[in-house]
Amino acid sequence: MKCNSIEMYQNSLAQKLEGMLGYIAWSVVCYLTLSAHPTDTQEGILRLISIVVGLLLFIVCFYLTTRDNPYNKTRVHIFNQYDNRIRKLGYFGQLITMLFLRTLNDPGVAANTLLTIAIAAQTPICFSRLTSIFIVLGLILLDTCLNLLSGYEDAMLIAAVSGAFQLVAFRMAQRVIQEIIAREHISTLNRELVATQELLEQSTKQSERLRISRDLHDGLGHNLTALILKLQYLTYICKEDDCKESAVEAHMLAKHLLQDVRESVSQMRESAALHLKDALDALITQVPSLNISLQYSDDVLIGNSKAAETLFRCVQEAITNTLKHSNATKMDIRVYQNSDGITVEVFDNGRIKTEIAEGNGLKGMRERIESLGGSVEFFINNGFNMNLFVPATGVIA
Repeated sequence: MKCNSIEMYQNSLAQKLEGMLGYIAWSVVCYLTLSAHPTDTQEGILRLISIVVGLLLFIVCFYLTTRDNPYNKTRVHIFNQYDNRIRKLGYFGQLITMLFLRTLNDPGVAANTLLTIAIAAQTPICFSRLTSIFIVLGLILLDTCLNLLSGYEDAMLIAAVSGAFQLVAFRMAQRVIQEIIAREHISTLNRELVATQELLEQSTKQSERLRISRDLHDGLGHNLTALILKLQYLTYICKEDDCKESAVEAHMLAKHLLQDVRESVSQMRESAALHLKDALDALITQVPSLNISLQYSDDVLIGNSKAAETLFRCVQEAITNTLKHSNATKMDIRVYQNSDGITVEVFDNGRIKTEIAEGNGLKGMRERIESLGGSVEFFINNGFNMNLFVPATGVIA
């Protein structure tokens, strides 16, 4: 888990550095643009003010596009539609502002090229891979046409250099996004593997404790019972007082020993209960873009490894569904037990507009719970809600 924390910190630091580079580039553009315009006439002053307003609008739109973990394509592009609209709004705002500034700037000003390259680098943040390719090609074509129409003597050279840098910036941004998505996927798989290993380890320990308790009960317990019966018989047939007193003492010691064995067997059976909390803690640790709270009652006892695995897989599926189909930022998980059985409640704060359609994941979840004699309920109430119930007979070993 320490490695995951370091990796997430490195990813966050890398994205902050990339954002800082964008603001630094914007500062360079400001300097190159403002320094290239005279202010000795009223027309020059008005032109300069218009350029300043355009540059400020550009940096605001840049912030809207690049803010808050823009490289998580799974959540941003497909499922968090509201956030994606804001990013696209910022992207097209930059494009319009860039065109506005180009009408004010003189042809050949380096700032024109830098702004276009910055927009090309942000394209993969807002659009799918295929759409991004067409948009960047359109940007290159637009930039080439604007340069040629400007009548500048080195227009073709500037257009070629600008197009090359746009392609390089676009490709580098794509690689960064793909790398971060791959890291997040690997982190998710690693987290699930650690949680599964924890559950498997507990299941193995439970099986070993149950085996030892059965061996003690069936082997040592039966032999001690036979010994007690023989010693009891010996107390009846002994004629001498010393012999009878020793037989009675041995009989009492054997009875105490049998009682100790029975208590040990009972304690081993109780300690053989699976602690699902440890596996769930490993599962919910550092889930990207989702703050998960777990409330696990101390009195929850699961003696059946199949029941523990079923509840674990259901919670795992609920987390996966929330990450895929919701824009939730918070999830609460509650696990508690009463005389009837164990209840698991899961709910998030996602905005879901449509009714819940049970796909393979939810159907599989229902089948798992019903195989234990339990029930499952899915509903929408200020987010996705799931209630699982497994009767006491389904969690006993």
